[in-house]
Amino acid sequence: MSDGLSNRANECYQRAADCRQHAEQASTPSLEASFRKLERMWFDLARSCELDESSYRLGKAARYFAGKRNPPSAHWR
Repeated sequence: MSDGLSNRANECYQRAADCRQHAEQASTPSLEASFRKLERMWFDLARSCELDESSYRLGKAARYFAGKRNPPSAHWR
């Protein structure tokens, strides 16, 4: 992972960048619009990958710390 991103997210960002480049070089407005739409879809997928990974790490950390603490009821007895 570079910059804290997974290979999946990095690949999606790269594909979005590729689509942007194709859109800039498109020969027709219709083709440009299609590549812009694909760019947005790849970008959204990359963000979704990041969110999934963040949620997974947060859940993993929560489970780790939950096991390290005493239950709240033990403090009040």
